[in-house]
Amino acid sequence: WHAMLRQKGQSASTQRPDMVAHLPSMRQIVVDAKTPIDAYLSANESQEPQQRDAFLEKHADQIDQKIKELSGKRYWEQFERSPNFVVLFIPGEPFLAAAAQRRPELIELAMQKNVVIATPSTLYSLLKTVALGWQEQRVTENAEQIARLGRELHKRISTLANHLANLGTNLEKAVTAYNQFKRSLDTRVLVAARRFEDLGAESSKELPAEGQIKKIEVLPQKEESQTLEF
Repeated sequence: WHAMLRQKGQSASTQRPDMVAHLPSMRQIVVDAKTPIDAYLSANESQEPQQRDAFLEKHADQIDQKIKELSGKRYWEQFERSPNFVVLFIPGEPFLAAAAQRRPELIELAMQKNVVIATPSTLYSLLKTVALGWQEQRVTENAEQIARLGRELHKRISTLANHLANLGTNLEKAVTAYNQFKRSLDTRVLVAARRFEDLGAESSKELPAEGQIKKIEVLPQKEESQTLEF
C-alpha cells in the first residue's frame, strides 16, 4: 500500500483541498487540514475556569462550523475517483476530544454530512482500509477480465483447430489428385511421348526417366497418438 500527500494551491475557478491522498488504481481521498484550534489553545492558556469553558465552547463551535463548510464544498463531485466524503484532519486527539466533550453528537453529525473526522492515527488507518478495499475490487475486476480472456482464447483455439482440420482434408485431396495426375501422365502421356523418341522425332528436351516422378504415399493414421512434449 502506498499513499502520497500532495499540497494543493488555490484556484479562482475550482475549489482546492489542502491535500489529496493518492491510493492504488488512481483513487483519491480529499483531505482538509485547516482546522481551527486557536480557541482550544486560548482555553489552555486561560487561568479562569469560566473563561476556559467559554473558549472550549467556542472551539466546539468552530469544529462544527468547519464541518458544515466542508460539507457545502462537496469536494467528491470535483474529483471523479474519490469516494463521497471528505476528510477533516484534526492534528491531535486532544483537539477532537475537547470538541466532542461539548458536542457528543459531533462525529455522527459529521458523517451524516459526508465529513470524516480524522486525527493522525485514524487518518492512516482510514487510508489503509480504503486502499485495501479498492485492491480487493481490483482483484475482482481482474478475475472477470481473466474469464473473458479465457473465453476468447477458447474461441480462437477452436477456430484454429477447425482451420487445421480443413487444411488436412484439403492436403489429402491434393495428394490424391496429384497421384491420379501422375498415374495418367505415366500411363497415357509419357508412353506416347517416348514413341516419338523411337521414331527420331524428339526435341532437345529430355523426358523424365521412368520412376523419376515419385508418387506421394499417404501414411495410414496410427490408432494411438504420440505424446508431444514441449
